[in-house]
Amino acid sequence: MIIYIFFGTLAAKQHLFDYSFQFPLTISNILRWFLFQLLISGLEEIFFRCFVILLLFKLWDQMFTKPNYLQMAVIIASTLIFAARHIGFLLYPFQITYFVPLHLLVVSVLGIFLGILFIKTRSFWAVYAAHGFINGCIFAFLLVLNKTLS
Repeated sequence: MIIYIFFGTLAAKQHLFDYSFQFPLTISNILRWFLFQLLISGLEEIFFRCFVILLLFKLWDQMFTKPNYLQMAVIIASTLIFAARHIGFLLYPFQITYFVPLHLLVVSVLGIFLGILFIKTRSFWAVYAAHGFINGCIFAFLLVLNKTLS
């Protein structure tokens, strides 16, 4: 998280990404955003951890002789899918609409962490809480950045 704050601040000062919010920062809007993030975090964890990881374990079980290799492959594959979900694009005509390398780096590190956490705990609630906490920290960072750089 400290690395994200450091590089995020540098990137924002260089105008490499838009750190501003697309809505007025009222208490009501912040609470709505928070509730939306809780919903999205839960849906992402249900899909990327509970569904994708368990499906890949089932599909790839016979391909790997060592359980550690299977776990690494499943975590890497689910992280790549998770990172791809954070790239905005249109299908027709194909066009990438959102691509921020720092965001993809953070999402990839988060995906690996959440994959390991899910495999170790086998708990949706653990990864959901961790994802929500990290999103909250990023939101707080963006709030501070928005106030200090504006």
